Amino acid sequence: MVIAGLTGNLQQVLARAAAAGGVAGACRAAQQLLDSSRAQHDAQYRVLRELVESAALSRVAADYLLLVAVHDWLLRGGHLQPAPACLQLFDEDYYLAKHPDVAAQVASGAFRDGFEHFVRHGASEGRSPHPWRPKLWAPGTDPGEPAAPREDAGRRRAAAGAPAAAPAGGRATRPPAAASMPFGLNVIGFKWFRPFGTEEELAATLRRLKADIDYAVALGVADVMIWEGVRPERAGRNVLEQHCLPRLLALLGEALPYAHRRGLNILCEPHPFTVAIEDWFAIELYDRLAAPNFGFIYDCCHYAVGRPDDYARAIANLGHRIRHIHFADSDLRTSELHFPPGEGELDLGAVVDALAAIGYRGTISLDLYGWPMPERGAAVGIPYLRRVIDRLSLVIEN
Repeated sequence: MVIAGLTGNLQQVLARAAAAGGVAGACRAAQQLLDSSRAQHDAQYRVLRELVESAALSRVAADYLLLVAVHDWLLRGGHLQPAPACLQLFDEDYYLAKHPDVAAQVASGAFRDGFEHFVRHGASEGRSPHPWRPKLWAPGTDPGEPAAPREDAGRRRAAAGAPAAAPAGGRATRPPAAASMPFGLNVIGFKWFRPFGTEEELAATLRRLKADIDYAVALGVADVMIWEGVRPERAGRNVLEQHCLPRLLALLGEALPYAHRRGLNILCEPHPFTVAIEDWFAIELYDRLAAPNFGFIYDCCHYAVGRPDDYARAIANLGHRIRHIHFADSDLRTSELHFPPGEGELDLGAVVDALAAIGYRGTISLDLYGWPMPERGAAVGIPYLRRVIDRLSLVIEN
């Protein structure tokens, strides 16, 4: 609820501040609001990322440029964590090269750098801050840089290297494919999923899960993706063995046959704060269920944060129990910020080696959840993922 409330407040604050004090005033107002909110750093960052994406999707250049300025102002000032340089949207070299009048003013000492000019003048003048979203501007409307015409989604996918016949988020698998549909239904993180609460909450969780299985059937997808539940506070192994594991066995013991009769799989995605991030729990759950339509999703980012010292070892331990891979990089700290491959701190070579060692035969997809500009991430991530697919002898599923 922090994100929803904070987003509403942030939108109002930015609108009022921009009207009164321009882009720089909006930056200062956003800083004051977020510094006073005491929200978790992840939640703060997600607010800005969602606003930036919303503005970009609306194709309103003025809104987008304002939010780029606010976004990078907060990152550069240390008001949002994490704050690695690769998350910044503004491209200093590009900005100065494309706007020589600004470069001259920076050289003369009128501005500290291009970003200061962008915040004080450039955003309100409509100057593009980077080279990779030209579709926000019609040709000739960006001062100093006539932008390319708008492109349709298919051309943008092709430019990023996506296969012509496959969806941009398509999966890869070894033939024969276990499922022909490229996407599943993701129901991870909903508040109704309370398997470790009261008996009434467990029963309600089962009802909602069955309803989502029916929904997946209506959508024509093959997989329902869940998590296994947040670890109870201060719960040790005894609580996990004696309470959490029996509850999940009871829940999934009914849900899996229900899904199987409808031709669906249930895939469980551990997070750093859920119970199956520990291999012994995941193995016990999988082996005792012994269901042909159950398996785990190995999310590179989640395991990197939850298991920073042995995330690759988890692949060897889980082995055939892994049915799908969410392939991403990570800063090893932020579980819901999935970096494009090669732009974080994860040893992806070790991850791919571990998958090759177990003879991985499941599916794999690029995961950019939380990344501020998915198209830019896809341009990096799709070619990288293709190399991984080749290494594991997987094939693109059309």
